[in-house]
Amino acid sequence: MAIESGFFNSVNGDRLYNAEDMGRYLGKLVSSGVYPNPSTSLQVLTGTGMQVQVQPGYAMLESHWLNSDSIINISIPAADVTLYRYDAVIMKLDLVQRRSTIELKQGNASSFPVAPDMTRSETVMEWCLAKIFVEPKTTTVTQSKITDTRADTKICGWITGLVNQVDTAALFTQWQTAYEEFYENFKGWFSTLTDELRVDTYIEKQVFRTRTLGVPPATQTSTSLNIKYDKTKDILLLFVNGKYLAEEQDYTTSVSSSGWIVAVFKEALTLPNTFDAIVLSSKIGVK
Repeated sequence: MAIESGFFNSVNGDRLYNAEDMGRYLGKLVSSGVYPNPSTSLQVLTGTGMQVQVQPGYAMLESHWLNSDSIINISIPAADVTLYRYDAVIMKLDLVQRRSTIELKQGNASSFPVAPDMTRSETVMEWCLAKIFVEPKTTTVTQSKITDTRADTKICGWITGLVNQVDTAALFTQWQTAYEEFYENFKGWFSTLTDELRVDTYIEKQVFRTRTLGVPPATQTSTSLNIKYDKTKDILLLFVNGKYLAEEQDYTTSVSSSGWIVAVFKEALTLPNTFDAIVLSSKIGVK
């Protein structure tokens, strides 16, 4: 077993260091990923026609730094006539070529497309900044077709500090667990409050599901939910295809003439969609 150490001043050339030595040192301090400040660091935004633009930013790739000080324009290959495709905008570290680049990795056209896998070999490693959904015959890449993956630690990730990153891949599970814990705590608090006030109360739960059919690229901007909801007193939970939408942030609500909810989305949703709405209301009395 040998012990290595560094760095020390060289005396007559007896302490010579190279990039690998420096990388070994940095690799114990800073993990690979995108520096999050500013928030637009290496963000992929829509450009003109079939182009996207990678914003300036800084990243660390296996202890090798990458700095882009200007916008990079990337052209997306022409869409297929009948099939769909996912392309990926990636950061690529090539140890043979001794360079890091930002480039496009094209996916395969298919009726059920998947994003390209990221290469992780001894000499070439890739990190995905964004996935681009390319629909048949499309001639323009809109922002709604760009999925920002900088925060996904499985294929990229933020650099949040020394040594460790936040495991954002597990955030959805954490949010679900937090919601369940909050709801259980709320029920306990509510029960204690009503017992102390000696008022009979209960929680009324309304559940409604609706589906809107269609073939991409058709979209919808609103949906009607046949459920009663008073935003001053009730709690509304709305999910689209299993994903939670936040009121005011992702959509706004109004009440139709028949008294049902109308949800208006701030960004059009690609069809088809399944909506699940849950309204929790506190009621006085005995159920």
